[in-house]
Amino acid sequence: MSELIIPADASSPGAKAAKVNEYIDLIVSVSPEPTKQTWHEGLAAVNKTSSDRYGKPFADASAEQQIELLTEISKNEKSPQTVEEQFFRTIKYATVDGYY
Repeated sequence: MSELIIPADASSPGAKAAKVNEYIDLIVSVSPEPTKQTWHEGLAAVNKTSSDRYGKPFADASAEQQIELLTEISKNEKSPQTVEEQFFRTIKYATVDGYY
């Protein structure tokens, strides 16, 4: 998901090259239980939405499907209502923090 939020381009590497996933794993692993629960519930909600729409979890969906799903759950970023929308904001902020 992080690579879709900050993809590589001609002038800079993306989140994957910056190892943002390792940063997020570390931060979540040392976080209090409520933070871990937020990540667990958020990932589960995104996977459920992906499975309901595309018949497969987010990681197994095509790049186009992943982008479509992230685009939809990012629409209410300033005032998220659903677990997926709240999780998008969580992962976006963690991605930006890890990237920089």
